[in-house]
Amino acid sequence: MIMNTKVRKELINHGRYKVYVYSGRKKGSFETTDMQLVDDIEEVVSDGWKCNLIMHESFEGVIETCERLANFN
Repeated sequence: MIMNTKVRKELINHGRYKVYVYSGRKKGSFETTDMQLVDDIEEVVSDGWKCNLIMHESFEGVIETCERLANFN
């Protein structure tokens, strides 16, 4: 399911982001102040380089974390 999952982040206020996760018919969201996670999400969203990830070793790991935080089963 990871390949079909889309992630989008939106700044709520200084240092606080809302992350939206879309996978097929499932939708979820969560809020975070974890800038390492936000930086990793930005790498995924911008088709960046895997070597620039901070908390994760792969883009799939970033997506899995987002799905878990958005309460996907």
